[in-house]
Amino acid sequence: MINFPRQGLQNPLTLSSFTLQSLLLGLLLLILTHTLQTLLLVFIFHLLITNILLYSLAVNSHFS
Repeated sequence: MINFPRQGLQNPLTLSSFTLQSLLLGLLLLILTHTLQTLLLVFIFHLLITNILLYSLAVNSHFS
């Protein structure tokens, strides 16, 4: 588990599982059609932005 300093949040993904997920995602992108690739990438970016915003909120609320 990766501990975020100060606020004590924990990332449920370990580095090794993140690497495995990245490899599986790469394999999926090779197999899927272009339309499905686009939809999947939009979904991934949505999750990424959501996680960044939630992390920012957690950091800001800790320092408030």
